[in-house]
Amino acid sequence: MQAEREMYEDSHLRGVICNAEMIKREIIEDFGLPAEKIHVIYNAIDNQRFLPPDEETFAALRAKWQLPLQATCLIYVGSGFERKGLAAAIRAIAPTDRYLLVVGKDKDQPRYQALAKSLGCEARVRFFGMQSETLPFYQMADGLLLPTLYDPFPNVILEAMACGLPVITTTGCGGRSLSSTATTVTSATPWISRRCSRR
Repeated sequence: MQAEREMYEDSHLRGVICNAEMIKREIIEDFGLPAEKIHVIYNAIDNQRFLPPDEETFAALRAKWQLPLQATCLIYVGSGFERKGLAAAIRAIAPTDRYLLVVGKDKDQPRYQALAKSLGCEARVRFFGMQSETLPFYQMADGLLLPTLYDPFPNVILEAMACGLPVITTTGCGGRSLSSTATTVTSATPWISRRCSRR
């Protein structure tokens, strides 16, 4: 923190670039840097590759991964399950009939599988591990669920939006301000029940 403070207080500092309005606000609040010195440039993705699926592709992907065609499936993408809120995601879908598609890895995965089992939703929480190609998983989902504790700007928000998915995230996610379709919640379960029905 001291090194950061020295950097921000340096008289030669002409400007700071960050990738989220949330980070800009944090810099202003923590270090008192004038807002006009902070410039937000958002991350970018290939929106010619991340596209909504057609009905045939959607159905084929559901069949390939043995997911019911009419089920509502929420995707969670990311590694570091604790910080990105996987336990909260599992608890949120547990009392509903929604599926959770987990794309990512973590050494503590067995603990999260045990949580799903203890909540009676293990059949609806699918772990797909790390995937070099995430597009098919977005394309067979109905929404993104990312109840992260803190994430400055996860690209998964942009990727999900580009694929036509609504986003459920938290106030700890810097990407929330970019999406007019994002729902920012502290308790996701009621929103999952009402908002993420079949598109």
